[in-house]
Formats: sequence, C-alpha cells, structure tokens
Amino acid sequence: MKHQFAHTAKLSLVGEGTAVPKPDPGQLNLSKFVSYIGSHPVVTQPNGSWLRLRNRCIVLYCLCLGRRPSNASVALFPLPDYVVPWGIRIKEMGCKKDRSRVGSSVFIEKSSHAETCLATHLKAYLQHPQTIAIRNRIDKPAPRLFFQTRPGEDQDFSLSSSTCSNVIAAEFTNAEVRTDTSGAKVDPRDIRAAVYSRCVLSTSLKPEWIRHMQAWSGKDVQEKHYMRGKSPRGWNEFVLGYSNSVVPDQFVSLNSPPHGYSGSEEPSMTGQGSPNTLETSLVEFHRQ
Repeated sequence: MKHQFAHTAKLSLVGEGTAVPKPDPGQLNLSKFVSYIGSHPVVTQPNGSWLRLRNRCIVLYCLCLGRRPSNASVALFPLPDYVVPWGIRIKEMGCKKDRSRVGSSVFIEKSSHAETCLATHLKAYLQHPQTIAIRNRIDKPAPRLFFQTRPGEDQDFSLSSSTCSNVIAAEFTNAEVRTDTSGAKVDPRDIRAAVYSRCVLSTSLKPEWIRHMQAWSGKDVQEKHYMRGKSPRGWNEFVLGYSNSVVPDQFVSLNSPPHGYSGSEEPSMTGQGSPNTLETSLVEFHRQ
C-alpha cells in the first residue's frame, strides 16, 4: 500500500512539477563550418606549423567521419601497410562503445578537395618532422595518432578528449558557428548530430553504413566485423556537401582502390619529398 501511494505521488509530481524543460542542444551550421575550413587552409609542407596541422587534422577527423572528440583521442598511429596512395586505414581502440577493447577500423579515402581532405592532412601530419621526432621518443608499438608537444604522465604524448574538444571549439569560434540561430551554444560533439542528420536523409546510404562510419554501436555481428576497414566511395565529398550522394554500391579499402584507379598517383600528398618518404618513415617507426 505504501509503495502504491509513493508511486502515485511520484507521478503527480512529474505531471504537475514546475521544472523548466531542458533546452534543445545547439545545431551546427555544417555548410558554414565546411566553407570556413576550406577557405582557411593550413600549410601541409614539412616546414609548416606542426601545431596548426595537427589541430586541423583533429577537426577534419571529427568532421569527415562525424565522430566525437573522444574518438579522435583514441585513434591509433597507423601501421606502415595502412597508408596507400588512395587513402589511410585508421583504427580506434578504447572508444566509448568499445568497452571490450576489440577496436574498430575505417578507411579514409583521398578526396579531390585537398583543402578539406582528411587523408591529405593526415599524411602530411605523419610526414612532418616534429611528428617523426615525437614518435621516435615513444616506446610503444601502437601509440595514439595525435600527439601533444610534451609527454604526459605515461610518457606517450597522447592527447586527452578534452584537448581535442577544445581544439574544435576554438575553430567553431573562428568560423562564427559557436552559437546557432536560436542562440543555443554549439558543442564540439554536435558535429556528430549534424553529420548524422545529413546522412540519414540520403537515400544513397544504408543505416548500417552510417553506423559504421560514425562508430555508432553496431546491431549485428556483420556490422561489427565485416565492414571493418572500408568506407563508401565518395563519403567525404557527400558529408562535406560537395556532392549529393556517395557512389552507389562502391566501397574503398586498403585492398580495394577506387574504381578506375590507374596506380599513377604518388603516395605522398604533401607536394614535397620523394614518393617513398612517408612509407620509409612509418617503417622506421615500427621497427622500434
């Protein structure tokens, strides 16, 4: 009887309470933010600013894949075989939905829009002298992808999720998208919702493809295992608004270059150095 009375009283409080409804979260102006990134490029040559290049890679990582800042913080430094002329395979370990630490991987295809191409910027970051110098100081076989300038407590130079979030927030401010038209504050995690909203309205993308690219929890074993290391062709162009859809029924991976690829492209995307510079550097990293 007492339990029934307490339940009735609780329902009454919920129905007649005076609590103020929680406001809707901010909505990122995706097209405006992409336009800002494209019109404010960073130097991708080895003599350019390492910090600006690293920060741009963090922004593009979350933007192009539609993922959280925490995902960027747990991305792993790629193995030598993960870097090919048409893109990079990236693996994450220990993200929010990876409690068993199985890990997940996705392929990042090279885009025709160099100023917003995640693969182009990541390859330039991997090839930068400061990245190479920091990596040579880390005594771990699989360190995180994004480094800080000084070693942390575990001496691995890895960035925290909050640092990745702060990097994105600063770019939001520069692009004047920190608040939406209603005045609500836009959080770096709102990139995920903005990309999902664009993808879910497209008839060219299946839900399981979206879940794979954005690292949502897979519902089936097939999604968790058989889509690893792949991406729909043209994903970046679609997400960033350069096209209206991905290429139907075509996927890109380490072993499956884009249809029509001639093999004439150079592995280096920075415009400097020999074609084998990046590959040689990565091989040296993993000999340690």
